[in-house]
Amino acid sequence: MPSTNARGGSTSAALGVIWENPKLHYPINDVVEFLVHEMTHHTMFMDELCHEHYDYNLILSKSNWASSAILNVPRPLDKVLHSIVVGLEILQFRCKFLGHPVIPNVHPPSDCLLSQLKLSLISIREVIDREKLKGNSLLKPRAMEILNNVQSNIDVMKLSSS
Repeated sequence: MPSTNARGGSTSAALGVIWENPKLHYPINDVVEFLVHEMTHHTMFMDELCHEHYDYNLILSKSNWASSAILNVPRPLDKVLHSIVVGLEILQFRCKFLGHPVIPNVHPPSDCLLSQLKLSLISIREVIDREKLKGNSLLKPRAMEILNNVQSNIDVMKLSSS
């Protein structure tokens, strides 16, 4: 579908459906990264169908937004958790299969993405901890498990310039 500003996307309202708007000059690796990105969103959507992830009454409040790992802007916590998981999956996919592109078209370069991912993890934990002091649980246990899993993977990640 044509768009002047979006490269594609997904919605939990249409599980399994993605729309794609790649630039014709994109190399195959960028298209593959886009597909990994969108597949990760759908995996998260399916996981949430099985395990509740959020307290939606609290996460949509702008005071509870955190920094996104991909877009590097404040967003609602559900979008931030998705960006954190997507960021990890893109980095792992690059480490295992694609190598680290010098000038990627779809996502930031690996070192930049890793840095944004680490900042996003700090940002989301600050919001979670602040709300916890008020007796609020923004993320349900399964979402916290996912967040902790990403943190564990990031803590041991080594980027190679393959």
